[in-house]
Amino acid sequence: MISGYVMFISAPSKGLKDFIVSRVSRLYPVFWIAVSLTAVTTLLLGAERFHVTLIQYIANLTMLNQLVGINSIDGAWWFMLVVLTFNLIIAVLILFKLVKYQEYFAGIWLMVAFPLNFFHLPVIGSLIMPAYAPFFIAGIIFQSAKTKGWNLFKYIVITLSLFYSLYLGYLSRNSWQAYYHHPFSIFIISALIILFYLAFYVVTIRKRPIKLPKIFVLFGAAAYPLYLIHQNIGYMLFDWLGGTINKYVLLSMTSIIMIGAAIIIAKYIEPYVYDKLRRTIEGMIHSVTRSRKEAD
Repeated sequence: MISGYVMFISAPSKGLKDFIVSRVSRLYPVFWIAVSLTAVTTLLLGAERFHVTLIQYIANLTMLNQLVGINSIDGAWWFMLVVLTFNLIIAVLILFKLVKYQEYFAGIWLMVAFPLNFFHLPVIGSLIMPAYAPFFIAGIIFQSAKTKGWNLFKYIVITLSLFYSLYLGYLSRNSWQAYYHHPFSIFIISALIILFYLAFYVVTIRKRPIKLPKIFVLFGAAAYPLYLIHQNIGYMLFDWLGGTINKYVLLSMTSIIMIGAAIIIAKYIEPYVYDKLRRTIEGMIHSVTRSRKEAD
């Protein structure tokens, strides 16, 4: 939902080249840091439970490793291919100058995505993403409502999207119970989904912007690196120290370490790497463009 919302804040003002440079520069530097940090930690603390190979490491740097059947070093990174697919969709909309019709695109996406839950169409399903579509769609509609206001069409799409999201929550509950052999409350899952929708709705109808301390901006920036590094490194710390430290102390300590590392990456490392990569990509594009003009 957040991705669907924020992507359309800047997308209308960007050309295709600027969009691609912006997304590559924003997504990849932190991801490369996370892949390298997780790989090194795996070599040091992975023991018999976690493993990494050189080929796996190189493939993971592309974010496309799942397409060639190579597992992610960290299981949480499955979502990165979903993010890349969504970015591809936005790039197509920018290419054909359809971004301004975002709410109608969202409605069409919703109508196509839901039926695909009942059919196995690998290629189409990978592009339409029926298991995640309503959340992206909700973000798109909320952003459109924030900038252009609500109307009947948007209310219909957001309502259908909510019911679709609750249905996916129900399906996920069943799969989680089968995998973890532990009950999950459909009421809690549904309540969380509804709360997210309500929070976004409040943002769209609020006239005055919400002013937050700068520390919240930093926490927001740290969310991406935290997502990338928290899982397997956290598991390895649990395995390494679980027999010697109280489990609640270990959980608290690991959380502090992960959050601290994410903040350091977001505040000190990512801006530097982002700037260098962006300048490099823009320089390469400029050189190619100049060479073509000279050839003509």
